[in-house]
Amino acid sequence: MSRDTICIWRGRALFLGQLPAAEPHLHSAAAVCVGLESALRVQEDDEWRECRSALIPHNVWHNLVCDGPCAVLFMDPDASGYEKLSESNGALAGCSFDIRQTEALQSIFKSIQNDDSAISDALARIDRVTFRSPETGQFPQDERLRRVIEYMLETNLESNPPVEELCSISDLSESRLQHLFKETLGISIRKFRIWFRLKAAAILLKEGSDFTQAALGAGFYDAAHLSHCFRDTFGFAPSAIFKGQREVRWHIQDELETKQLLNLSR
Repeated sequence: MSRDTICIWRGRALFLGQLPAAEPHLHSAAAVCVGLESALRVQEDDEWRECRSALIPHNVWHNLVCDGPCAVLFMDPDASGYEKLSESNGALAGCSFDIRQTEALQSIFKSIQNDDSAISDALARIDRVTFRSPETGQFPQDERLRRVIEYMLETNLESNPPVEELCSISDLSESRLQHLFKETLGISIRKFRIWFRLKAAAILLKEGSDFTQAALGAGFYDAAHLSHCFRDTFGFAPSAIFKGQREVRWHIQDELETKQLLNLSR
């Protein structure tokens, strides 16, 4: 039986294990991908590149293949730190390969693989190695955007406040809000919502919900809507991870705080 590890903590999410076969896709969150025993193969713009690690910005169409276990570290769209990581590797547009933090991250990820008791310390080390600081707070400097982000996250994810309501909170017109949001975070308001709903759905599945319950609890219309958004984001259906012969080991740092952030406390 395949064993995977999923860690969720403030501003970050980590998948550690064998990736299912995937179709080309794009994330709403930037990702650091590291092969642990085998090289990665990354597809970007119809070209394949073999590497030990890759830094994949948000909204970049790509695919990822690894013959052995690998780690994929996601950074929430509103979390700080990605810019520092990108700058330290001289990243411009598109993916960066064989990043300078590769060996340090391989060591940390292998410690998570081999020792359940090491996970909390390892997650803190990831932040220090990749972002030079454990700080994972929100990065938008614009107070109007911060108000909108806090409102969307503090409002139950099942709700879908109309853009007009967000405009009222931000004191911006709809066109200006949409433009400023995408310019600052790199994704649309819709994709921002979907990313956090996917995290919420994953936690509900971890707690024993079936796909329909998890979908409705996280604000999707139904299980098919959840599956469609999951496949668009990760390249495979949620059943490839959360169902069948795969065992998932979970670690949710500050679980109550995380649930409150995702409005899952009942």
